[in-house]
Amino acid sequence: MSITCESCTAPSDLFLCERCVAELRATLRSLAFGPMVAGRPTTGLLDALDDVVTRQTCLGGGGGHRKRGDELPDLFEPDAADSTADKDMLTRQGQASGLLREARNTLTTIVRDVLESRGVEIRRAFKVVDRDMAGPLLPGWRRAGNDWQPTLPEIANWLAVHVHSLACDESAGQWKREADGLVKKIEKVIDRPPAPRFCGQ
Repeated sequence: MSITCESCTAPSDLFLCERCVAELRATLRSLAFGPMVAGRPTTGLLDALDDVVTRQTCLGGGGGHRKRGDELPDLFEPDAADSTADKDMLTRQGQASGLLREARNTLTTIVRDVLESRGVEIRRAFKVVDRDMAGPLLPGWRRAGNDWQPTLPEIANWLAVHVHSLACDESAGQWKREADGLVKKIEKVIDRPPAPRFCGQ
């Protein structure tokens, strides 16, 4: 039985066609891992976003020239004015902080929906056992405390590995749109704005 793809309306056996499945896998992997540069993997979009929040990367455009007596900016200044500021008034750091919350909500909701529909516990899905468990572990498993939570790159990577499980769900088209929108928003925040150039009169 053939149905239409929830994303591009092409004929498909699942709720996403093979092309859209490949695109969703690439999108989720870009959140977890960056491209290979000089034979080494780089950080993914989520880690780059976290670097913006913690000010470990310089985006430029905010410093400018300071005169003697000017106040130095705070280490963490998510808002430009106050908590009731417009979204356009948020600094890059504030936008990145909001996007990290949105990414965690989006990705954990997808994982929870996939695992609950199949009756699988999250610790089992991520191959984690209690730290107190005695004996050897199966390959790929690890020990963790009771307060263990998967990191955002781990969640994105797990979703990329199990992308066909997402394609079997009726919400696959919505999840793909959410992941694509999330990547576009993150790239807009972490990419440096183009330098102004003189184009004539």
